[in-house]
Amino acid sequence: MRPLCNASQKTVETLCVGRDTTFNVDVGALCTEQQVSTIQRHLQKALGNGVTMVAKTGAASTDNPHFIPPMVLTHVDHRMAIMREKTFGPVLGIMPVDNEAEAMRLANDSPYALVGSVWS
Repeated sequence: MRPLCNASQKTVETLCVGRDTTFNVDVGALCTEQQVSTIQRHLQKALGNGVTMVAKTGAASTDNPHFIPPMVLTHVDHRMAIMREKTFGPVLGIMPVDNEAEAMRLANDSPYALVGSVWS
């Protein structure tokens, strides 16, 4: 898999996370403890299974655990919870596929019918 280009990596790394009364932030807080826990669980499992974090913003401007920094992951696969379950967090997993048919099959292989995207 090709590495994330430097421009994309720098874009992710410069996102502003936190609380600002002037609304000068890119990513705000998660709503519930349950969602924070889900994201942390999915991340721990993924990182424990060889996933690589290729981009991540700096620490949030607060110590509140509801502010999770956006990140981009590679070396994910379709068996991982982070790719199959409702993570609903600022986490993007990038997974190569062999062709359009495989991309469509994997995108539709979920009981949730949420959202997926194909970038080329």
